[in-house]
Amino acid sequence: MSETPVLSETVRIWLLNNGFLPEVEVAAMRGEKVATTVDRRRRGKMPPHKKFGGLIVYSADDILNEISKPNLRDPSTTAVARKALAKSVVGGGNS
Repeated sequence: MSETPVLSETVRIWLLNNGFLPEVEVAAMRGEKVATTVDRRRRGKMPPHKKFGGLIVYSADDILNEISKPNLRDPSTTAVARKALAKSVVGGGNS
């Protein structure tokens, strides 16, 4: 399996400002390993994604809609994910 790309703060901010979330952050929001998110994507169980070179990104709106579905194993995941996204977008993740 390929290594997870390390994002510079500039790239991360650009992605967030343009409504994208990198796969590594999506995995963290869902409370799962990146490998699990990658597997779900490959099986077609994730929202549509885009590729920028080797970086997989998702629409933030699509991810929020996906994690808001009640079929997740832990209902508290939705609240955790919304807080993580708010922190990423509003606070830049530096607090």
